[in-house]
Amino acid sequence: MILSHFLLIISTLFLLSTASPSKCPSSPLYILLEQYIQDHPYKFVNLHRPSYASDKTNYRPGWGIRDDYDITGLLANGGFAKVFKGYHDPTDKDVALKIYVHSPIDSIYREIQILNELADAPNFLSLKDTLKDKSGMIGTVFDIFKMTDYQHLFYKTTEPQIRYFFYQTLRTLEYAHSRGIMHRDIKPQNVMMNTDLLQMKLIDWGHAAYYFPGKEYDVKVASMPYKGPELLLNYTLHDYSTDIWSTGCLFGALLFRRMPFFRGKDYASQLDAIAKVLGTTKLRQYADKYKKFMDLSILKKVGNYPSIKLKTLINSNNTHLVTNSAIDLLEQMLVYDHAKRITAKEALQHPYFTGLEYINF
Repeated sequence: MILSHFLLIISTLFLLSTASPSKCPSSPLYILLEQYIQDHPYKFVNLHRPSYASDKTNYRPGWGIRDDYDITGLLANGGFAKVFKGYHDPTDKDVALKIYVHSPIDSIYREIQILNELADAPNFLSLKDTLKDKSGMIGTVFDIFKMTDYQHLFYKTTEPQIRYFFYQTLRTLEYAHSRGIMHRDIKPQNVMMNTDLLQMKLIDWGHAAYYFPGKEYDVKVASMPYKGPELLLNYTLHDYSTDIWSTGCLFGALLFRRMPFFRGKDYASQLDAIAKVLGTTKLRQYADKYKKFMDLSILKKVGNYPSIKLKTLINSNNTHLVTNSAIDLLEQMLVYDHAKRITAKEALQHPYFTGLEYINF
């Protein structure tokens, strides 16, 4: 057992020598020994795949026939891609076409690689085709999924539906994490729910990455209301737990009908909004623990607040949605210290989901 653990550490050090260096001079071994990284069951799952250790990969997708598709309308407009409603002539079916507009080619290929790897994931919108036109424009093709309007979700979702949809979200995350993949962009637009069909899909893996302990990652991921405190403090060694924080933010928003759960317009005000609920003392304790790897200057802009009990957020608009077990699960997801957050695997076993299979929707 000791020998196998030693070999894992040596393998990690070898892989990290090909990746970006950490901020600490003796970084990888120092970080592992100090246990600054979450002791996650999938911490070393990518060690047998050394080709994934760097940000660049030799992976090249195969291309479908561009002329088989017609674009019929715009569905969504994002900063890095546009999603169109399309039509596939050979099969006479409507499809969704994601056209990349401001994404580096390596990032596009990495997303396609991850989409292929997660093809069998639960609640996953499988990749149907990849396209490239004469100008070099790249697109990915998916089935159309009709989601319930988000305003309806926010005001009309029932307690059993919230339980069901978040159980399914965690199932998808657990599958991805077990294969060494972080999503890093959980938000309402990417957790598509259909209350009529009782289906959900976790989409948009454009910010996803393969996880390696001690490897540095860009913190410019996740939308502001769903950024974990580690991202706001420029902690580049973040891991799977950032998905748990983002999911917790969305969970809390639907439970308490408080959208978003933490509202800030920039990094400082977002941290301030979090501290108003979880308290400033614990935030500073967290930052002090990881101070070698974080930018703490932002804390000067955060006010001093005591933590509050989440039960105090219950009111006449949400009392029918909030249970003691729901609050307990949320409290284990929204933990400052990323190394102490509940994992997706653990969350699936939480009492909040007990008896879900017997619920009459």
